[in-house]
Amino acid sequence: MAAPTSVTWSLPEHTLVKHQILEHYLQAWLPIMASRSGAARGPGHLVLVDGFAGPGRFGGNEGSPLVIIRTYLEHAAAALANTRLTFVLIEPNAARFSCLQSEISAIEPRLPANATVLLIPANFADVMSDRARFMGADAAQAPSFVFIDPFGYKNTKLNEISNLLSFGHSEAFIYVPLWHIARFLDKADLADTFSKVYGDDRWKAARSETGWPARHDRLRELFRESLAEHVTYVRWFEMRGRNANTGYHLFFGSNSPEGLRKMKAAMWLADPYEGSVFRDPQSGGQTLLLQSPCYETLLHQLYGHFGQTEFSIDDAARFTLTETVFRDDAHLKKPTLGAAERAGCLVARRPGPRTVPGEYPAGTMLRFTGELRLAAPGVQTASEPEPAPSQIALW
Repeated sequence: MAAPTSVTWSLPEHTLVKHQILEHYLQAWLPIMASRSGAARGPGHLVLVDGFAGPGRFGGNEGSPLVIIRTYLEHAAAALANTRLTFVLIEPNAARFSCLQSEISAIEPRLPANATVLLIPANFADVMSDRARFMGADAAQAPSFVFIDPFGYKNTKLNEISNLLSFGHSEAFIYVPLWHIARFLDKADLADTFSKVYGDDRWKAARSETGWPARHDRLRELFRESLAEHVTYVRWFEMRGRNANTGYHLFFGSNSPEGLRKMKAAMWLADPYEGSVFRDPQSGGQTLLLQSPCYETLLHQLYGHFGQTEFSIDDAARFTLTETVFRDDAHLKKPTLGAAERAGCLVARRPGPRTVPGEYPAGTMLRFTGELRLAAPGVQTASEPEPAPSQIALW
């Protein structure tokens, strides 16, 4: 989306879905981070940063700063009562900042005494380069969740983001318009800009790819690699536009496996079939009616990783969480391993007497019994009958 010149504008559906992901994640993140930030040292302090806050409201729709604050206000977690919350809302445009001030003024009477809103009329880059001056020394070094959602790619700079991630349990949710970058990859006057997006010149490796889709996919992997140098876990979600080869990505970076788990849960709510893509409903092409994951894909990935060597249920959960798009807490046991065990493709050694497929207590050891043959999962369209269940078998 090009940067608008108006103070406010209509939100497209993919932006509303982005806000849904943000809200669902914060519902889970707030109590977890509150309990960690205050552990063994009294009341904790959390910081939530919206780096490109905008006017706050778009007609009848909340903007991201209102989504963030409302999620906190509606949260019932007891851990938040003893945690200081600082909301840092950054917006350089004077007219939009004035609208944002009005929106926050209407909310502030509802905020508890342990919550503070800092409205900063400045550029995100300036605030990040001198956080202590803008935010205060304590907030500048507290665990934080930073939402970085600018217009275009010129304000996405990995060096600024990496500095934020250096403080404890800090996390970032970042907008990157990869399709747009792919289109202009060969423009010499944008080379310095792209290097700032990636933190170095690695993006140039995508120039060897032919065509926008191949360049797009390579750029996605290269940005994931760049972000992974600063955090342990990285997950992406694609927002596809109405036209082919349009859209952007959201990248999540965290050092917490629990943070990764909760973000994947939020993404699967937005895309219950693949967990990684939102498609504009007004885009052309077939409409998917499938509303459940393709568990056979996860099973194939597990087999590709472990082969016929024995592995623990903890190993399987760790691999599923960190190396696949699937959820270790919802997709792994009953729908995937349980189905394979019932089909005779998997054997399990449980520490206790229970032998029920789909139940794998701690200490369970697993092994595939032969090479898997998975039927290709069907794609159902509006004019097709419901596909038959995929089959799991051995060669």
